Amino acid sequence: MCMGRRSIKAREPSSPVHAPHPANSIDDDLSSAFQSLSVHSVPGKATTSTQHIQAIPTPLPTPPPSNPSFPPSKIPTFPRSQPPKCRRCGWIPKYRNTVLPSNPNGNADRPYYICVKCKENSANSSPNGRTKTSRQRDKPGWISWDDNIGIHRKNSPCFCGYASRQDRAGVDSYYPGGGFWTCALGACDYLSYREDGLTIREAQEKGFDSYDDGFEPWLL
Repeated sequence: MCMGRRSIKAREPSSPVHAPHPANSIDDDLSSAFQSLSVHSVPGKATTSTQHIQAIPTPLPTPPPSNPSFPPSKIPTFPRSQPPKCRRCGWIPKYRNTVLPSNPNGNADRPYYICVKCKENSANSSPNGRTKTSRQRDKPGWISWDDNIGIHRKNSPCFCGYASRQDRAGVDSYYPGGGFWTCALGACDYLSYREDGLTIREAQEKGFDSYDDGFEPWLL
């Protein structure tokens, strides 16, 4: 599907966001909220788009009690002080993008970062500029959202050791509208389609279903 995107120049760095890289990669299973985004790009200052950032709903619903609370130092906060590095190729975006109001997935006006290099490389190496996984179409180049939506102190931990982000799969995905957990910083390959936070590999090793059909995202 064709998309336009509005790109807003990232703010000058003040303090970098550091997160360790994972030992394992599950890129083939990654599916982000980039699914079915409708965006357009215009150069500008990052500060001009912060007015669109949505706040986390208050009061927040209580997550599953089995998850321990993270200390404040392990809860990512946004917007970022500088653009994030792509975990796949190391490229640093020059612009921050914003989702158009017409987005069908409930992500209107949300700021996010993508890796243009990974997106272009995928388009050049794939028939018709598309790639697919066995479960769901994957939009290459996604890094992360740049807001606090879906982040809570009791979310499942990602491979970086931080509280993950709760998100919702796109309407055109294999898992439309279903909840999932992903690395809030975009720095590791953590991904879980289960409410208990188990990755696809962990669920399979325990004999569980990889997807939790009852996982309704409550933080969005």
